[in-house]
Amino acid sequence: MRYFIWLIVPLGLYAVSQTQGTPHMRWSYRYVDNGASMTNRYYTHCTYVGFSGVIQFHPVNGDCPFVQLFKNEE
Repeated sequence: MRYFIWLIVPLGLYAVSQTQGTPHMRWSYRYVDNGASMTNRYYTHCTYVGFSGVIQFHPVNGDCPFVQLFKNEE
């Protein structure tokens, strides 16, 4: 049994990738800053790169995190 305990991590990562999606990193973005500091940015368009390829994303709430989980669209 102890020889199979190491399988928990890869199986857990596979389960998370199937349910939540795979991680994608923000590659580029566009925002409106209203002439204020960096804390008042409202993102209008984000491009993410990851295992599923390049994903164009238009945030609804103006938030564009550095890492985002996306499901594979198959």
